[in-house]
Amino acid sequence: MNEDNKIIILLIIIVNLIIIISRITFLQIFNNKFLNNKGNSISYRKYEKILPRGIIYDRNNKVLAVSVLTKSIYINSYLLNKNIKTDALKKKIFKLSNLLSLNFNKLIRIINKNSNKKFLCLLKNVNNDKLIQSIIKLNIKELYIKNEYIRYYPYKEFTSNIVGLTDIDNIGIEGIEKKFNNILNNYNKNFFHKDKFGNIIEYKNKYNNFINKDIVLSIDEKIQSFAFNKMHEYILSNKSKYGIIILTNIKTGEILAMVNYPSFDPNNRKFNTNFVRNRSITDLFEPGSIIKPLVLLTALKYGINENIKIDTTPYNVNGYEIKDSFKSNELSMSNILSKSSNTGISRIALSIPFKLIVDCYKNFGVGQLTNIELIGENKGFLPKKRNFSKIEKIILSYGYGLMLTPIQISKIYSIIGNFGNYKPITILKRNNNNIKEKPIFEKKIVKKIINMMEKTTYKGGSATRALIEGYKIAVKTGTVKKIVNKKYVNKYISYIAGIAPIDDPKFSLLVMLDDPGFKEYYGGLVAAPIFKEIMKEALRLNI
Repeated sequence: MNEDNKIIILLIIIVNLIIIISRITFLQIFNNKFLNNKGNSISYRKYEKILPRGIIYDRNNKVLAVSVLTKSIYINSYLLNKNIKTDALKKKIFKLSNLLSLNFNKLIRIINKNSNKKFLCLLKNVNNDKLIQSIIKLNIKELYIKNEYIRYYPYKEFTSNIVGLTDIDNIGIEGIEKKFNNILNNYNKNFFHKDKFGNIIEYKNKYNNFINKDIVLSIDEKIQSFAFNKMHEYILSNKSKYGIIILTNIKTGEILAMVNYPSFDPNNRKFNTNFVRNRSITDLFEPGSIIKPLVLLTALKYGINENIKIDTTPYNVNGYEIKDSFKSNELSMSNILSKSSNTGISRIALSIPFKLIVDCYKNFGVGQLTNIELIGENKGFLPKKRNFSKIEKIILSYGYGLMLTPIQISKIYSIIGNFGNYKPITILKRNNNNIKEKPIFEKKIVKKIINMMEKTTYKGGSATRALIEGYKIAVKTGTVKKIVNKKYVNKYISYIAGIAPIDDPKFSLLVMLDDPGFKEYYGGLVAAPIFKEIMKEALRLNI
């Protein structure tokens, strides 16, 4: 071989080496992630370690939701369909069908229909140990028994609208279960690396670093159950469509009870889906007279004398008659509130710059989310206008033309009870009270309104049925016509909201009834008795 040929061969070898080295370099540097993933997909294996979801507790560590270990029965339909022709296996399948209370031919059809599935569930959440042992004794190689958890809710419909529920795969789909799903069900898969002999040589994730955490709510089960039962009794007696109760600890911002009735039992999957949502945070209502204290707060701040007498005779605006359900010629500011005079409150609203009233509504959270830790909160509606017509000013002053959720109304009265300071509300238990307050309104003016609200429980006031012997309370009632097909109809929403005790307020309470069925529909007549019993119990328990 001459020298020229040697040089050519050498050059070819060098060029090929350069190409190979370049390719290796490219793969290692620029395509490293792809190759690692490809290798891991072949050598990594994963398994699921069954971990129970975290427990949901009330504030006193009573269990509201817990995972219970059960067993589920699965079959490998792919293998079973191949082997079922043998008489021995057919006999076992026949015995299995009897144990599962399934028709033998139906079970065979299920196996044939799912012949491509290697993991077909026949029966979930079995708690019968005797049945499981009988199935194991059949020794069907194509059958598997798997440990699984189901969610159990000890207090059933009493707390379901708050706690929510999980689906059949143990994933939260409503309420706290959904909001905190990633905490309650933090991690349940582990990955490991095996060598060619099947030995585990490396863990990618370890369970010690991933545990499901518990959630402690601010709810007190005792007062929650008491309030639920009372609402149940009253709705059965007055035929209301549904009712809502929200009890808040003013000093901490914690929700102690949040009742929606009717409700649902999450342990029984055959429930009415209309009862699942938490109406306390999702549904919108015109607040009616319950909003009047904010108008008076604004008036006092503007400089109107609290002792001035206001004309309360009926009057007309653009063909609309503004009148009260009672007759009077003039009332003081305090009596306008205690008797819930629409003519009086509207005349006050017209006498001051209306922007001040709208700003007051905004400052108390109207049209804004409370950011409570629940799924589906509605922010409500407050008209965004610079200029309001006279009739718009009038109706907004007594609670029409704006929309609030019950939790927003509860927030307003918690601020009033905290003498004008806002402490963020929560459905979770607070371990300390070092929560920064936001000043909303002047304390001395708020105290004047609280004193006026106390008089609603006196003789001649709108809430005499709410009076609690031995305690001073401050309340406001409200009654609003419902809208059906964009028209007001003779059906009503009845409210009462208030605080107790007046000297050092600890609790704010909202009671709302939708469409009371009897002739009595005013908030002071139908909602006030419920308010009385629940607030009395809260004060007795001193939560």
